[in-house]
Amino acid sequence: MTKYNGFSNRETWCYILHLRNSEELDRLVGGWVKDNVPKDEDVEETVGSLGVKFFKELGEFINALHHHGEVAPDEVSQDGNAKIKLYSALVVDVEDMTKVNPIEVGEMLLEYA
Repeated sequence: MTKYNGFSNRETWCYILHLRNSEELDRLVGGWVKDNVPKDEDVEETVGSLGVKFFKELGEFINALHHHGEVAPDEVSQDGNAKIKLYSALVVDVEDMTKVNPIEVGEMLLEYA
């Protein structure tokens, strides 16, 4: 298998690059890990499911923010609007979100634990 900058494909590399290079998304990832990754369990066995859960919940969170912004734009904070724009840029750059490798996303999440 050919690696792309150390990742299995360009889409995974791009997704993780966006999460790591944006201060807002980086804080969001750190908070998510703090709330979702148990400290006292061996999470190495569930790296893939952790990546899938994060991938799904991040998309749902941004979609909810976006929807709320359409319904009540004055109620979405500047930080919320920044996250919407950053996530939108991530989706555009990744191009095919179905190719993002959840195991590699899960491994990245464990770096925050």
